[in-house]
Amino acid sequence: MARISCQSILAILLFAIIIVSNVADPQNARQRALNRGSIQRGDMSPTEVIEERHYWPSLTIPSQRGAPRKHPCEQSSCYPATGNLLIGRKNRLNASSTCGLTRPERYCIVSHLKDRKKCFFCDASLPKQQHNIENIVTEKNWWQAENGVENVSIRFDLEAEFHFTHTIIRFKTFRPAAMLIERSYDFGKTWKVYRYFAHNCEQYFPGVSTKQPQKLTDVICETRYSVVAPSTGGDVIFRVLPRNLEIDNPYSKEVQNLLKITNLRINMTRLHTLGDDLLDDRAEIREKYYYAIQNMVIRGSCSCYGHASKCLPLPGVAHEENMVHGRCECTHNTTGLNCEKCQDFYNDLPWKPAVGKQTNACRSCNCNNHTTSCHFDEAVYKRSGRVSGGVCDDCQHNTRGQNCEQCKPFYYHDVTKDISHPEACLPCNCDNGGSLDDGICDSRTDPLSGDESGRCHCKANVEGRRCDRCKNGYWNFDPNNPEGCQACTCNTLGTIDNRGCNTLTGECTCKRFVTARDCNQCLPEFWGLSEDPEGCKPCDCDLGGSYENSCDVVTGQCRCRPHISGRTCNQPEQSYYTGSLDFLIYEGELARASDNCQVVIREPYRDGRNSTWTGTGFMKALEGSVLNFTIDDIRKTLWYDIIVRYEPVQVGSWENVQIIIERDGPVDPNGLCADWREENDKLWAQLPLRSRSVIVQPSVCLEAGKRYNILLQFRKFNNHIDTPSASILVDSIVLRPRIDVIPFFKTPGVGELRRQEYERYHCNEFFNDINSGWTDVPEVCKKYQNSIGYYVYDGAHPCECNPTGSHSLLCENYGGICPCKPHVVGRRCDRCAPGTYGFGPEGCILCDCDGVGALDNFCDVETGRCKCRPNTYGRTCGQCEPGFWNFPHCQRCECNGHAESCDSKTGACINCRDYTTGHNCDRCIETYYGDPRIGVDIPCRACPCPGTLDSGHSYAESCSLDSVTHDVICECSDGYTGARCESCAENYFGNPEVPGGSCEPCNCNNNTDLRRPGNCDPHTGRCLQCLYNTDGANCHICKAGFHGNALKQDCQDCQCDVLGTDRNAGPCDHRTGQCPCLPHVIGVFCESCEENHWRIASGQGCDPCECDAVGSLSDSCNAYDGTCKCKPGFGGRRCNECQANYWGNPNVECHPCDCDLTGSASQQCDRETGMCICHKGIGGEKCDQCDRGYYGNAPQCNPCGECFDNWDLTLTGLRNKTNLVIEEASRIQKVGTTGVYSQEFDNMVSSLDQVKALISNASIRSQDLDELNDLAIDLNEKVSKSTKKLEEVNNLLENVSQRVNLGDAALKNLKNRRNNLHQTAADLKENATRLQEENVQGALNVTQQMAEQSRQAEKMANDTSSVLADAERYRKHTDGLLAKNRAFVEEAQNKNKESLGKITKKLKTFDSVIPELNLEMCGDNVTDCSKVCGGAGCGFCGGLSCDAGAVTKAMQALDVAKKQADKIKNHKDDAEQLLRNMVQVKRDATAARSNAQDAFNYALKARNLSDNVSKDLSDINKRIRSTLDEDQPTPAMVRDLANEVLAKNIQLKPDEIKELADRIKSIVGSLTDSEKILADTKDDLLLAENLEKQANRTKEDTIKKQMLANKVIVLLGDAQVAQDRAQVEIDQAERDISKFEKDLEEISEITKGAQMQADSTTQTVDELDLRMKQLQTQAVKNNFMLDQKIGAEAVNVGVNAEDVDNKTKKLATEYRRADELLNTNVNKSEGNILRAKKLLQKASELTADTSTKLKDLDGMESVYKDNERMLSDLMAEVDSLTGEMEKYLMEIEQKAQLYRQCTS
Repeated sequence: MARISCQSILAILLFAIIIVSNVADPQNARQRALNRGSIQRGDMSPTEVIEERHYWPSLTIPSQRGAPRKHPCEQSSCYPATGNLLIGRKNRLNASSTCGLTRPERYCIVSHLKDRKKCFFCDASLPKQQHNIENIVTEKNWWQAENGVENVSIRFDLEAEFHFTHTIIRFKTFRPAAMLIERSYDFGKTWKVYRYFAHNCEQYFPGVSTKQPQKLTDVICETRYSVVAPSTGGDVIFRVLPRNLEIDNPYSKEVQNLLKITNLRINMTRLHTLGDDLLDDRAEIREKYYYAIQNMVIRGSCSCYGHASKCLPLPGVAHEENMVHGRCECTHNTTGLNCEKCQDFYNDLPWKPAVGKQTNACRSCNCNNHTTSCHFDEAVYKRSGRVSGGVCDDCQHNTRGQNCEQCKPFYYHDVTKDISHPEACLPCNCDNGGSLDDGICDSRTDPLSGDESGRCHCKANVEGRRCDRCKNGYWNFDPNNPEGCQACTCNTLGTIDNRGCNTLTGECTCKRFVTARDCNQCLPEFWGLSEDPEGCKPCDCDLGGSYENSCDVVTGQCRCRPHISGRTCNQPEQSYYTGSLDFLIYEGELARASDNCQVVIREPYRDGRNSTWTGTGFMKALEGSVLNFTIDDIRKTLWYDIIVRYEPVQVGSWENVQIIIERDGPVDPNGLCADWREENDKLWAQLPLRSRSVIVQPSVCLEAGKRYNILLQFRKFNNHIDTPSASILVDSIVLRPRIDVIPFFKTPGVGELRRQEYERYHCNEFFNDINSGWTDVPEVCKKYQNSIGYYVYDGAHPCECNPTGSHSLLCENYGGICPCKPHVVGRRCDRCAPGTYGFGPEGCILCDCDGVGALDNFCDVETGRCKCRPNTYGRTCGQCEPGFWNFPHCQRCECNGHAESCDSKTGACINCRDYTTGHNCDRCIETYYGDPRIGVDIPCRACPCPGTLDSGHSYAESCSLDSVTHDVICECSDGYTGARCESCAENYFGNPEVPGGSCEPCNCNNNTDLRRPGNCDPHTGRCLQCLYNTDGANCHICKAGFHGNALKQDCQDCQCDVLGTDRNAGPCDHRTGQCPCLPHVIGVFCESCEENHWRIASGQGCDPCECDAVGSLSDSCNAYDGTCKCKPGFGGRRCNECQANYWGNPNVECHPCDCDLTGSASQQCDRETGMCICHKGIGGEKCDQCDRGYYGNAPQCNPCGECFDNWDLTLTGLRNKTNLVIEEASRIQKVGTTGVYSQEFDNMVSSLDQVKALISNASIRSQDLDELNDLAIDLNEKVSKSTKKLEEVNNLLENVSQRVNLGDAALKNLKNRRNNLHQTAADLKENATRLQEENVQGALNVTQQMAEQSRQAEKMANDTSSVLADAERYRKHTDGLLAKNRAFVEEAQNKNKESLGKITKKLKTFDSVIPELNLEMCGDNVTDCSKVCGGAGCGFCGGLSCDAGAVTKAMQALDVAKKQADKIKNHKDDAEQLLRNMVQVKRDATAARSNAQDAFNYALKARNLSDNVSKDLSDINKRIRSTLDEDQPTPAMVRDLANEVLAKNIQLKPDEIKELADRIKSIVGSLTDSEKILADTKDDLLLAENLEKQANRTKEDTIKKQMLANKVIVLLGDAQVAQDRAQVEIDQAERDISKFEKDLEEISEITKGAQMQADSTTQTVDELDLRMKQLQTQAVKNNFMLDQKIGAEAVNVGVNAEDVDNKTKKLATEYRRADELLNTNVNKSEGNILRAKKLLQKASELTADTSTKLKDLDGMESVYKDNERMLSDLMAEVDSLTGEMEKYLMEIEQKAQLYRQCTS
């Protein structure tokens, strides 16, 4: 029991450990499970295979089952489980070498050499000693190869294709020194290496890369699995997909191909021999070295390309546990061992591997249930846009096609059934007598091709689905007739339903409006036989615009009344209009009226409202007024309604108005007015208050061509009450034709219906009032009213729009109202509106009369002068007289006597004199001083500052007058000071006291204190008080010892270093602060030495380091002691000596000084000799012995004494003398022998010394130099040979380059010639087009021909459509005709080749013609392009020196024409200037006439005044005389009354005298004593005499006024002079017109010359194209016609000019006659003025005629331009038609090519 408990506890612990390990590392647990087991999840993708980690198989723990889920292949790719492919396939393993197969074989284990038993036996016959290849699967034993065999291979052959991921090989002994893994995916036919493994890759597998693979297909050699250690248990691991590479697409073809295998082979090629380099045949050597594998795993799965998640066993393959089988359980409609193809009937898409979420499942074919098999066609798949590639096989149920979607020939698709229905295709049911092609029908309906399912192919004249009836226009169905039916004689268009005739009998049945035997004519009043259901269309001629309702049977054109156009005569011609219902209108203000009538002129509304009246205004009539209207323009004898238009004034209706018609003769008893009665000419009417018009009843009959007077008598406003002040404003009367007497309204039936419709819409009432507008009229009324206007007024009438007053010469079609310019009125826009003046090209100008100063707002229509009130002035009466202001309360201007006038509104004086200014000229102008006011009278004088402004010596902008001292005060300009600005101010300098001098500001750059005086010199401007450490004439630099930017007040101390600065060189730079440094000193402050220099403290600059180039590490040294950095073994300051305490040459050898420590003064000896520096008395090389002259043992040395010293001194002197002699001898030898060349020898010696020094210092051996010399000689020889070879190569390269250039040039020339040939035809076509552009007729002919060709092309295209339909029908029968027609096609091809040959010959002929064409067109006889004149295909043609070419001549002619056009334009400008001069003359004459009128009025007024005075005086005399015989008052009474009158001191006037005479008469009437009266009236007689004298004086004044009138006559004479000037200008215009004629003649001559050149060019081009010749001939004719037209226009212009001349002369004659009449009788001046007005009007009309003619000339130019534009448009249209025709031809050619291909 205890034992059971222990086992249970152990099992629980083991299970807990496993669970804890899985929980602790689930990823590793999963990986271990995958690797230890042989099963992988079915939905594991190649990506997961790539990420898989491999471990050696150990314990297998089955995974728990989860909840059921969908099949992994349903929505994505899927993959079978991976496992060890070796399981279950032991028999598929074989090795090339296995130990113990033939005999027992001893082998030894090297690692057991120290054991007691070291060797074993391999024997395949013994289970425990066998080591066969199957052991690597079972793990119970191992496989072992034979001893010493190096080239051994293990091969694993699979029964199917598998995916291989990795393999793990565990060796029992040492791993191979070299091996490789191969695979095959075609069952061993071909092999590819996966990976090389070697201990030394370069030795065993040379050339194979050892680097990490950079791409999947890289094959490398790996070393880590081929080392010696370990001796057993070593692994070789190979993964197909390297871990170092990122795989973007694990489903790619590259990855799949890499994983795919059918065979795997491991080749072991080299053993590890452990030092035995030679593996010989000795058994003791070989038995130690062999291959042995403990076990091996080959991991993979069956290859299903993502279409299966499970593998099944193949037939005959036994199943083992965890075995990976080779047959896929396919999904996605795939099949095969590896799902490598689609299932049957699933071939609509190409087979593809499943990739990720894309299943790429095979799709079933769509065969519409008519077959069960199909195949995939790549061409079909591509043609469908890679949508469907399945092609059905063996279609049933009479179907065919890719998807069995079409019916077989002689079958058609029943549209009531789907194509998938077994009975969808039915046999054709055609009538054999009327069908073609043995009764075949259309198999389906196709809207594009026009096919209809089941419709048979009929004979030519047969139709119907079964081809069983005749077509329209055919009859007598006969099976024996090749066309099926016989043609009818009836016109198809004229028969009912366009059938032509009865299909059985052949009889014709005409349409409604068609007649004749064959139904080919329209009924009367009908036209245009067509397919219309009625057959013909009614003429519909306009009721009034045409003479009758008959028209042309082809075009439908009606016969129109004068100036009516349109097919139905329903519209007026251009510049004509239709008379409206109120066409006969007569203005009230123009009627002859009785004296109590008054014309009321009314100004149009300013706010844009339409006027409620016509004409210029109204005629105001009172009770008893009579208006007489003259009617003399009746065009049609007819009954008319009289309409009176008016505007009420008083409240109430005018009750009694009589209308009387006065005729000039009896009525025609046989005319339309035969029913007239005399009482019909007396009518009565009432004028209601709330109306603006009234129709007088009954109508009156008026005859054409007769004269009538219509009298309106306004008898009583109110029949019951007298209202003498009653008035009414009469606008006009209108004669409106009565509707019911117009023929087309009184015709029985239709006429009555028209009249009823006309009256229903109240069409007759729209023009009763002026307020009714044409825009508000219904369309029905417009149609009838137009017809009425055409009939009553016999057609249309010319617009006659005034060219000056209207915007256009075109008027409205109805009513004829012209588009008037601003403020211009009248139907013809021929006068100014009331309240405007100045009729001219810009319209009229508003009078704008002043509302206060003018009597009204009407002005003179010519001058625009308003009628002013007293004391007002100006054209608009809107200002005071000169010298006054403040309109209308005019005051005299106050200008202190310095101006004559002032501003009329402000009173400001204008043009002040005497240098004054101001509102009242009360102050002086600038630069003047004084007090110009009246009372002060100090005149304005120029400012003396110090001189006047005119002298140029003034420095004040202005000055003023001191009010106390009256001295001048100058206001000096900036910079000047002093009483007269004679000095410069502070901070300024100059010499202003001298003329021309000036003061300028001192420029101290803001470095002075402007508040301090004396900053600069007042004469020179030099700055004297610079601040901020600045200096200079302008304080512009820093002062010495400072630097910086003085302009910014930034000067700082230089701070130069004392040791490095050169104090003699001056201060530092004032801008940069750079101190002047000593030699080799640098730095802004001179604080450091230059590089490789030292000793700045010397005060003389820095010394160079001079470091030895050999002994020093660098060229730099210590900046203070100059010590260089030395290399080992070198010393000294410059490193050119041996190191410290050494001597000798450092480049050769250095020796230690070894100086005696006691005897030497320093351990450093002489660096050249090695001599130590000894203490006194001590000597020797090492200072280790006593010196000469001393004795003893060093260092105890004593001097020898005085004797030795003397002797030593003597020897020293002799030695010195000897040296001097030797030196002297040497010098003499040099001077004597080579004295001339001493310097050169010295230099040579110096150079030799340097060479010796270099040689002594050099370490190069002579042998080295000899070798270098030999090498240099060898190199020179090689260089020479290379140079020769290089020259040869260069020559060869140059030759080749020249040949290439020549070839390029030739090729370019050929290309140019080819391009020229291509361009020639285009240029000739363009030249022909230019010739055609000269006239419109030629372009029109071309357009017509192109249109005809386009119609033919369209017809051909339509015919082609029928041909295509026939080809579609006959396509089924072409198989049998191919063989028959092949010979014919070949013959046609041969003919085409012959045609191409002929075309080539023609092109060659064309090449020969090109030079001649170039000569005649461009001016140079060349084949290719000429640099000067160009040619065909050159891009240009003609030039300055190419006069022989037609193009150049045409351009010259064009230049001449342009020059002539410029001349014409200049003449036109002159004529316009003449016109302006004539207008100015007209204005002058108008002004003169106005002055004459004023003078005449004044003289007339004076004459009337004098006549009244004379008459009054005469009456007084008569009355005085009459009192002699009557009883009169006493003289005392008379005297008293006279005294009373005289006492009042009355200035008598004629009216006052008359009143006084009446009083006198009343008093005198009572007197009786005549004597007494005579005595008493003596004083009165004197008074009468005085009055007579006053009358005489008045008479004299009248004579003066008469003299003034004579002056007016003189002014008229001046007007005559102006008129003469106008005559001169007119003569100039006549001369200009003659110039125009000459210019036109020159243009004609030049045009003829150009025409001759064009003719010659045309003859050349005729040889190329006959059609072009016809066009050019027509161009010649058209140009000739154009010349004739131009000549005719020139003649017309000359005739018009003569008319202008005659009219001008007539005008001058009449003007002189008017002048004579004015001179003969001043009293008749009014009549002459009226006649002058008429003459001026004629002059204006003549001017208008002249401008009209000029405009006509402009119009001719615009018409010519329009024709050119129209020609270009037509040519563009021709080009487009040509393009369309070419497109159609191309389509025809393509279709013909398609049909030709059908036969191949």
